[in-house]
Amino acid sequence: MTAQSVRATLLATLMVFGLAGCTQTPPEDTLTVEEAKAVAQAGELEIVGHIPVELVVSVDQQATGSLLSCEGDRNYTWAGGTVVTLKPNVDVTEVIDGIYNAYAEREGWTAQREESAHGDPQAIIDGPGGDGYLTTGDAERSAIDLDSYSPCFHLPDGQSSRGGF
Repeated sequence: MTAQSVRATLLATLMVFGLAGCTQTPPEDTLTVEEAKAVAQAGELEIVGHIPVELVVSVDQQATGSLLSCEGDRNYTWAGGTVVTLKPNVDVTEVIDGIYNAYAEREGWTAQREESAHGDPQAIIDGPGGDGYLTTGDAERSAIDLDSYSPCFHLPDGQSSRGGF
């Protein structure tokens, strides 16, 4: 799969999860786009911290993301992601299970353990502030794809929602 098709799949997935998550929490009027991005990216790195370091080859956090429309006029969620490349032959299901277990009983968080349409292991994690994370194990690539979205926030008039953030 090419990087471009991975990004397209990521964006489609985030739109589904981002829009669903944003309808649960009213827009945050005090959050800027930069702060929303910081919340999601910090959450990504916290989740990555639950992967045993000896299994990790590299962590590639996207520098920019996109704004996706959520509940109401000029309300958006910042969507981005991180790819964790693992050493060859690491059991990605065990890694996803470890991530799920770290959040399943954590106060203020919710976690679900599922499989993708392709049978890949997934953990769906919702943070206490309306942020959300989809972690998917890819055994073929020895990787964990981590898609995120921030809490829903109001974008001020005059600020464009287009471009990379």
